[in-house]
Amino acid sequence: MQDFLTPGESYALADFVARSREALGIASERVRAKFGFACSQAMDQLAEIESQAARFQDQPDARVAVVAFD
Repeated sequence: MQDFLTPGESYALADFVARSREALGIASERVRAKFGFACSQAMDQLAEIESQAARFQDQPDARVAVVAFD
């Protein structure tokens, strides 16, 4: 995620979701390459991001602020 999002930055909602989808997809594929199965935690996180984003998709100026990474 840290290659796709920067703490202190704010992203348009669609951009944030797209960046998250790409980053989590790459992470899941890394797990698949190493262990032979996709990372369910990454896919669960993506589903949660998409679910929460859907709540705000009708707001054209919706943004997501990245505060920090744990």
